[in-house]
Amino acid sequence: MKRWWFPLLVLILLVAVLKYTANLRALGYDKVPDTYPILDERTNVWHGLSLRQSGIPAAWSGLGAYKRNNAGGKINGFNIQVDDFTPNLNNFSQFPKPSAILHGVDLGLGRGMTGILMVQPYLDHPPLAALIFSSFVPNSLRTFDDLTPFDMRKGPLVLAAITGFLIFLLGFQLFKNVWIGLLATAIYGTAPTFVLLSRYTLLENAMVPLMLISLNLLLFSQQVKNRKKVALTVGLAGVFGGLTALTKITGWAILPIGVILLWQWKYHLREILYFAFPVIVLGLSYFAWGFYLAPNVFIDIFRYQGIDRGFIGSINFLVTMTRVGIVNFPVDGWWIGGFLTMGLILLKKESFPYIVSVVTLLFTALLLGGANYPWYFIPLVPFMCLGIAYLIWQIVTSPSLFNLMAFFLLFFSSSFYWGYGVYQAALSPTGDQQPFTLYRILFLLFFGIGLMWPRLVKLNKVAKAWPVVVFCLILITLKLNERSLYFLMSNWGHLPAIFTPGTF
Repeated sequence: MKRWWFPLLVLILLVAVLKYTANLRALGYDKVPDTYPILDERTNVWHGLSLRQSGIPAAWSGLGAYKRNNAGGKINGFNIQVDDFTPNLNNFSQFPKPSAILHGVDLGLGRGMTGILMVQPYLDHPPLAALIFSSFVPNSLRTFDDLTPFDMRKGPLVLAAITGFLIFLLGFQLFKNVWIGLLATAIYGTAPTFVLLSRYTLLENAMVPLMLISLNLLLFSQQVKNRKKVALTVGLAGVFGGLTALTKITGWAILPIGVILLWQWKYHLREILYFAFPVIVLGLSYFAWGFYLAPNVFIDIFRYQGIDRGFIGSINFLVTMTRVGIVNFPVDGWWIGGFLTMGLILLKKESFPYIVSVVTLLFTALLLGGANYPWYFIPLVPFMCLGIAYLIWQIVTSPSLFNLMAFFLLFFSSSFYWGYGVYQAALSPTGDQQPFTLYRILFLLFFGIGLMWPRLVKLNKVAKAWPVVVFCLILITLKLNERSLYFLMSNWGHLPAIFTPGTF
């Protein structure tokens, strides 16, 4: 039995990790990554602001359904005014649907105004995430043009901190190990690609914490002995699952995840329905909302999103594994390794909840990933972090040549490159002298320890000191991640190429 101070120690470490990573995530968040390539960021806030102002959603959309049989108008606040009338829930039945107008917006490209199509009613996505994001925007904003990246990305920063805490809980419940949970939270808050993706005002960044709450409640229900409390817990998980579905259509993945888990755990049919019913009712409310506002427009949008939109299958998954395909994103071993370590855990039968979640989310991203955008894989990030943390824990408890070299080649090397190698090269007179000798020494050190471990473990002092050595290695790696972020943000858009001369 652990002593009384152990939970207190874990709590202090968790708070420290969350505080440290929150400060790191907020650094230059309104500038890096670029705020112009993904217009959805603005749209996801505009959507919520228009709902709060009039009850009728308005935002930018590039879907063809809005370009047919639309009526023009002019911008008035966060709405499109037609014939001097501003829409609201009482008079919207008399308005032409859809209303659309070409509106000039300064995206910060240095090119002046860019024309985009503003539409009303905007029905591309469910409204919940938009309402969440817009709640972090100051009330002083009066129209679409007032929204700045500084205000636009405040919501994701808060949601990412909550996500970090929920990753800890999920890791603790899945693996019965607080250290895996803490490691996963630290990785989520320091690995460059994970930090940069969490800054985006994308629907997935609102979907993930709701999904994790639902999953944590489902797992917690196994610890509840009273059947009434079990029903209450799975019902509450269903409510958060329904809210997950109300952020984006891909959020419906929580329904099969929950049903499969409850069925596998041999829950009563009544208890499975306690979970499924609120998910279905809340999720379907988006469809009821769309048909209520503009049935013809909603049908056109649904047809386009579900049938006509571009789809190229698994090739996007293969491309996305190597790097995030968004402007200026670096090659990051934590992203590549995250996919690979998920695969390692998928081979372990005792991790059934992890397996079901990853497989369902991956299938959903591949099937519903319209135009195959990389951010459809953001819901997998918590499971990548848990997979990496599990690998590190294996290094602590049972090091081998395989897991040591996997950590070195995928994770440590990436952090060393961005957090030390190119950083040192930038300080050199020629600008290209990286510490190649040190890298070779580290490579041989990791390889040698892995190769000799069966003999080294027999030495009592080595076995006792090993957890301390790994702890120091983790701290060094996390510090390199911090420096990586500083370097990446300072050189964003002008990052050094990783290539061999004479190749592409």
